[in-house]
Amino acid sequence: MLKWIRLGGATCVFSLLLSMCLLATGVEAQSSSAMKTTHGCNHSHCHHHKDTHRGPQGPIGLTGPAGPQGAPGTTGPIGLTGPTGPTGATGTTGPIGLTGPIGLTGPTGPTGATGTTGPIGLTGPTGPTGATGTAGPIGPQGPIGPAGSTGPAGVSNTQMITNTASVAAGTSASVNATCPAGTHVTGGGYFYQPAPSITIYGAEATYTPDQWVIFVNNADTAAHSITANAICTA
Repeated sequence: MLKWIRLGGATCVFSLLLSMCLLATGVEAQSSSAMKTTHGCNHSHCHHHKDTHRGPQGPIGLTGPAGPQGAPGTTGPIGLTGPTGPTGATGTTGPIGLTGPIGLTGPTGPTGATGTTGPIGLTGPTGPTGATGTAGPIGPQGPIGPAGSTGPAGVSNTQMITNTASVAAGTSASVNATCPAGTHVTGGGYFYQPAPSITIYGAEATYTPDQWVIFVNNADTAAHSITANAICTA
């Protein structure tokens, strides 16, 4: 609510909160109470002048500087919780976390049912030969087999002819055994008393079919007897 009053060339505006005088003649405005006291303006008189002598409204004065900020008021009570907002969009997947420690081994589960038998696989390669085992015990003697067929007739009139000779010390010699007339030599051998100084370096049939010859060396200081044996067959 505004009231206008004309006071000696000045126009005064009164409001409920403050009063301001807009100077039309360049004279400084006075407060509403001072003007009422100086000019004897009362409420009814000012109202009378407002109705009969109101001049044009003056221009709006400049905005005064902002006053200092008042002290913060006390914090009001916490308001009621608002309704839950809509669910936001799913965020991007975060990086994979570190592998956790291995958990404890769980209890053994029950044995599953036996599966069907699979097909026989291919034969694998032959493995290496194993080590020879120990010999087993001798088995029992088997039964006597059937008699074989008669073989061809063997030689007849076989005999052994011997001849003993003395081999002088430090010499080599040959000792012959000769088969009887009408027979031939089929093998032979020799005999002597063992001595490290006696060496037999040959025993064979001669180029004639009836003699067996022994070649001997006596490295001893004494003579030794050597016997030649001839197997003779008719």
